[in-house]
Amino acid sequence: MESRRSILTAVVHACRQRYSPLRMAATLAALAVSLALLLGNWYGIAAIDRDLHDLRIAYATTVEEERRIALIDIDESSLQAVGPWPWPRKTMAQLIETLFERYGVALVALDIVFPDARPDDDQLRSVFTRYPVVAAQTFYESAESANRLGALATGVEIYGSAPQATGYLANDASLSVPGQAVGHITPTFDPDGVVRRIKPILCFESACVPSLPVRTFMTLLGATGLRFESGIWQPSAWSFDPDAGMRIPLDRDGQLMIPWAADPSHLRAIPANKILTAQLPAETLGNSLIIIGSTAFGLGDRVPAPNRALAPGVEIHMQLLSALLDGRLPKILPMAWQILLLCLLAALLPAFTGREAGVLRLLLMSLALAVVIVGCDWLAWRFALLVLPSGSLLSLVATSFLLLAPLEARRLRNTFRQFRKNIGAFVPDAVAARFADPEHIADPDLRTCEISVLFTDVRGFTGAIENLSADRAALLANRLLAEMSAVVDRYGGAIEKFTGDGLMAIWESDALAEHHHASAAVACGVELRKAIHDGLRSWLEENNFAPLDLSIGINSGVAAVGVYGSAARKTYSAHGDMVNVAQRLEVLTREVGEFMLMGESTARYIGMEKVRLAGEFPVKGRQSKVLAYMPVGYQAE
Repeated sequence: MESRRSILTAVVHACRQRYSPLRMAATLAALAVSLALLLGNWYGIAAIDRDLHDLRIAYATTVEEERRIALIDIDESSLQAVGPWPWPRKTMAQLIETLFERYGVALVALDIVFPDARPDDDQLRSVFTRYPVVAAQTFYESAESANRLGALATGVEIYGSAPQATGYLANDASLSVPGQAVGHITPTFDPDGVVRRIKPILCFESACVPSLPVRTFMTLLGATGLRFESGIWQPSAWSFDPDAGMRIPLDRDGQLMIPWAADPSHLRAIPANKILTAQLPAETLGNSLIIIGSTAFGLGDRVPAPNRALAPGVEIHMQLLSALLDGRLPKILPMAWQILLLCLLAALLPAFTGREAGVLRLLLMSLALAVVIVGCDWLAWRFALLVLPSGSLLSLVATSFLLLAPLEARRLRNTFRQFRKNIGAFVPDAVAARFADPEHIADPDLRTCEISVLFTDVRGFTGAIENLSADRAALLANRLLAEMSAVVDRYGGAIEKFTGDGLMAIWESDALAEHHHASAAVACGVELRKAIHDGLRSWLEENNFAPLDLSIGINSGVAAVGVYGSAARKTYSAHGDMVNVAQRLEVLTREVGEFMLMGESTARYIGMEKVRLAGEFPVKGRQSKVLAYMPVGYQAE
């Protein structure tokens, strides 16, 4: 009896320590904040959930090779063989007819819209009439986009409410076939621009059109409508009418999460020209489900995906159709379950973090708990395709830490004051202040050596981007800097910094043969000009950018090279008069009318027979003039 009483007393004492009124108040406050963020769908929590979902896709998604579905790809090779897009309607009719007649496919879905009338529309319409073909249309969802092009499809019967579009782009009336199945191909872009979801059904006025994979699956099932279902303990979902025993789970915004695969290699893609020319055996596609679309970069059907920068838009429909066939759509935890999970975690937090843990231990325990949450999130997705409210759970842990840390800090300050009373004589106050003062950090590790430095600037860049959108300007700048960086790396230079549309690069002498740093810098400059002026010409023309050229200044000499900065921020750089001269030489190229100028030291190092004097010029900020030289038929050694 005494033993049991002792155990009970110890448990009560431990609970009083861990669940003290102050700690409980902090935990309840953290729970209230997290619930408010969850119910308010705060952007920060949504952003965390998006990042976690990207990690799920990258590391926790496994797929098997998909043989039931095939993409007939209007890729670069097909465009080269058949001709540029758009192809004649009779060619599209031939493609679809060949799929059914020669290859015996079960169904064809089109990730293509034909909004205008063209010759031979009657041939394509005849194919739509004779074979099970799911057509496509897209919707506009913003008030600024209210275009209505083509003949709007009739849609399907729905029992419930669905999002309304403001406009549409559909097939021309000359291709309209009464009763033909039509699916929308409108992706949803998250605030960060990535496509992770799609609306399973979109309406324009009374016409409600399922997404292309959903409509294709409905055609296979023989379903004619969709019915909305919801409940407190079950996620909202669309079910098929008549009932097929399967539901399409929705997130809180009424959208379907796309089960992206980290590697799309499990999907089968066949160039369209191989179908048109009957290069494949007839049994290759027997009874397959076909989606006709394009992965060609030139056609622009690319969307940002969670697991890569850009993915073909048609891959969305293939991934979703495959998931529908397997019944493995992502499942969303209902809101009631999410709230229950938050409350359960809040009840366990004080016991998990402990009392008198100290701020560091509290931080480590919070981080450990965050790792556990992320691990459970990974397991739930990996084995059940279940999406947990991990962003809200992590916000609870973080908020709890932020509220408990000051309490622990105050306790530690009181303990430290007592500690200072006892051993204050052995710990002078000036010691901590000295180490915390940035002025007392060690001098940067600098050394004086001979180097060559190169400055570049893109001529015409400012004018070229004057009327461009921000993303187009970024595309041009990134391509230019990528090309220049590759050249500098190839010639052994170290890029010290990017200067808008130019860069500064350094070649040191100690790692190279005598004066070879100058030869490498000049050879790099010549190659840089070729890469921008000549190598990018066709790319600039294809993307409707203005022609560009390059200004280059190079100088050699002694400079102080090493790490500069403070304790909070450091950078590798070179400083000295020769660096300033190189930068001024780059500016002088426009006055001289040459693409490159180099200083006298650089000219002597590479050989005076390889250069020609451009003149003697005053340099801003410098009393003495400088001799500037230009290369004459210079080639890299």
